[in-house]
Amino acid sequence: MPADPEINFSELAEKFSGVSASEIADAVFSAAISAANDNADVLTQERFEKAIQSCINVRDANARVKSETHEISDEEAKRELGKEKYKQIKNEAE
Repeated sequence: MPADPEINFSELAEKFSGVSASEIADAVFSAAISAANDNADVLTQERFEKAIQSCINVRDANARVKSETHEISDEEAKRELGKEKYKQIKNEAE
């Protein structure tokens, strides 16, 4: 399925800096499946944004669970989540 020529990939890259190549690949697949399910003709920027955000949410949730169950250390959780996100999650847990 083709991507909409109106997609601003530079904007997507800025919005989602720090997203791994694996997460981007998952997001592209997810966006394509979503578009196919809706019988869309092209992949839109909105679909890409939703799919990438979904991948980020899953990553953050997984890191939170691993940290809370001590499967990974606090330092590893900070690396996976980023310091600001880690602080936010720790504050919510208290």
